[in-house]
Amino acid sequence: MEYVATVLNGNVLIENSIFSALDLSEKKDNMRKAIIVTTLNDNNEIIVNNSTFTELETFNSPLFYTNNSHLTINHSNFKLCVVANNYLIYALNNLLKKITINNSTFQSSTTIIGGSENNISIMNSIIMMPKICNSPSLILDSTYSVINVFNTTLQYIQ
Repeated sequence: MEYVATVLNGNVLIENSIFSALDLSEKKDNMRKAIIVTTLNDNNEIIVNNSTFTELETFNSPLFYTNNSHLTINHSNFKLCVVANNYLIYALNNLLKKITINNSTFQSSTTIIGGSENNISIMNSIIMMPKICNSPSLILDSTYSVINVFNTTLQYIQ
């Protein structure tokens, strides 16, 4: 599998989908932009609704890579998603394009968002047993960013 979607100009909707049991943890992924969705130009929109991501392991590539694009994740679950040298979502230059995570669960997964110059909102979500692989933080590692976290539960932090 190369990528699920690469977007030059346009939108991606992932709805009621299941992604599971992908193992690219042995450096086989060779620094792709992202495993699920990569945006190559500005002003794209990625929407993930009611989807499940389970047992996804990569060495370098995040699940999502955005550059000046909207990313919205609603009512989705991430369980045992591990990116050894990166983040689940790598985002750049999204200050004017918001990254929104709402009513979602992250369980035993690596740092959710990395990058810089982002506008991030995490609302009504649960983050439990986060795994630190190669990041200085548990949840977010995004410099020069606006970050809002509302009504979100962090459980079993070690």
